[in-house]
Amino acid sequence: FVGSDAKMPSDYVDMSFKSSRRAPDADAKDRIRADEDLVLNWWTSPKFAVAGVGAAALLLFLFVVVIGPPPSDGRCTLPWC
Repeated sequence: FVGSDAKMPSDYVDMSFKSSRRAPDADAKDRIRADEDLVLNWWTSPKFAVAGVGAAALLLFLFVVVIGPPPSDGRCTLPWC
């Protein structure tokens, strides 16, 4: 590999040939991969994170403000008491 007329291993091999053969289940794998990408992109999107934080804040508001604290006289308000 010394000198200006040196040949590299890739000079001896035709790298332009691409095989057109595919595995029999390649289309099924491509569909599964596309489905996984769709779900993963939806699950990790910023919109989903904002919706999750909003849902958590709404649930906290529901528990604190709407339902309120337990009764102060010690009586049980649960159905099984």
